[in-house]
Amino acid sequence: MQVDDAIKLGFEAFELVRGMLTSARKAGQVSVLEAIASDLGSVADVYAAKVGSQAFDPTLASHQCSDRCSYCCHLTVGCTVPELYLLWSAIPEKLRKGVGQLARDRKRMGEKERCRQKMPCMFLDTVISLEPGQPAKVGNSWEANCTVYKSRPLACRAMYAVRRDMCQQGFGKPDAHIAYPNLPRLPIQAMEAGAMAALSELGCEPYVVDMDRALAVLAADPDPQGVFKGWMLGHCTVLTKARLKGAPKPEQLERLVDNLRMSCSSGK
Repeated sequence: MQVDDAIKLGFEAFELVRGMLTSARKAGQVSVLEAIASDLGSVADVYAAKVGSQAFDPTLASHQCSDRCSYCCHLTVGCTVPELYLLWSAIPEKLRKGVGQLARDRKRMGEKERCRQKMPCMFLDTVISLEPGQPAKVGNSWEANCTVYKSRPLACRAMYAVRRDMCQQGFGKPDAHIAYPNLPRLPIQAMEAGAMAALSELGCEPYVVDMDRALAVLAADPDPQGVFKGWMLGHCTVLTKARLKGAPKPEQLERLVDNLRMSCSSGK
């Protein structure tokens, strides 16, 4: 599979996610957000498996991502609100205040500063254990595993490194060039575009949040569930404080999907 296949797969992902979210709302489900988050994670698993295969992109035949390799887990992560909900739901209630403190430590840093200081994602198992009473593992943050892997944001699912040595050499260097295959990103971006298009149609604000800032905001709020419900109803909530600067805007993602649609209809 090459670019044409990526375009078709991306448009398919967009249509599927948009239809899924719209149907959930029309069905009048009581727990619409729960359904959206769960389904989004399931669909993401399917597409992550497709784009992570050698058949999809021959350059992935030599990709060197492996167990306990977490160099890329030292970057700022953006996610949509349903992705955030899926992530928040994966954190045991007793540990949410602790996660909030870790998030506050990180939200004060800009992306380049975080990279320079090699500040790891709070969900690495060398930073935190999501099993109450169990300590985090001892070890280097760049040799760790994700404790919320099944609930990780779409942005994390699109990361593949062709050469591990480039990750090692660029670690802690904000301006280092590291080769990441482009094709796996296209369907994932299309999924995000589908989610944002559907959210806009449903009257929800389709913005992208900084994962750390958003988790800090939720942990500090007396009613995190109410924050999510308010957002679903189209209200302005505290999550606007966590909007990610420089994230793709809905209209930019819509242009991406328009291009996908035109490519598909022209037979490419």
